[in-house]
Amino acid sequence: MQVKVGNDIVSIKEQPITAIFHQLDRKIEYPDCIEITHISSLDHYNKLAEIEPVVVLLWKIVFPDFDKEVTKKSLDLCAEGHQALAGRIDLTLRLMLQKKKFMWKFPETMINPCHAVNLGDLVITFSQPETLRKYYEESMKMTK
Repeated sequence: MQVKVGNDIVSIKEQPITAIFHQLDRKIEYPDCIEITHISSLDHYNKLAEIEPVVVLLWKIVFPDFDKEVTKKSLDLCAEGHQALAGRIDLTLRLMLQKKKFMWKFPETMINPCHAVNLGDLVITFSQPETLRKYYEESMKMTK
């Protein structure tokens, strides 16, 4: 993968999960990837008519103690971080199905740190096809 750091192009070996830590004094760009930001996640969420069951299950990795049914209507009443995460998950799944390269930029934005720590588990789930498939299978049971 090619990454632009300042004016330099740097090659990075891709792994199932590649973490790049941003420094405030250096601009990093990802010319070969679709950048999923807080704003693009929220925009995507706002275009959704409903939340797919697989998105609900994956969303609960980060917010396991959410005590309401996870629907578009219930999330519309929640904090922006809750909504953006649902949009980020849905957009990520769509891009994965299209086999497009993407990267998450600052996924912890607007998420309480006590929940943001769970983003690591979500990222690991996305990187393991067999585990992700189990979430899809479980979500199919929810729609029957």
